[in-house]
Amino acid sequence: MKFAFNFDTTDHIFYKYYTGMVSFSDFVSSWQYIISNNFLPSDAKGILLDYRKATILSPIDEALKVSDYFSVNGNVFQHKKIAFVTETPEQIILPILIQEYSVECESRPFSTVEAAVRWITS
Repeated sequence: MKFAFNFDTTDHIFYKYYTGMVSFSDFVSSWQYIISNNFLPSDAKGILLDYRKATILSPIDEALKVSDYFSVNGNVFQHKKIAFVTETPEQIILPILIQEYSVECESRPFSTVEAAVRWITS
């Protein structure tokens, strides 16, 4: 798995792009790197997670773990909209299940970056 990220200072959106095979441990280690190095600005309105070039390993099994990770790290993710950009049915399962499990953060799946940005900034 590879990931890249950037922060849009105009819209205050943190973008994170995944490529390759993504497991739950990859998800956690990439976020730990970002959080421990203070790459996620506190004034970010939302987070856009782009999974279009990724394969999520066991999305059904991982959804509750990802939701729990967002909850445990509420100081980082609370009050931020989290948009998942996906293309395939296999990719969209994860954000749909997270939306069902999570009460700590607001998240939704999208098929385009533009729609995700409109939701985050609205």
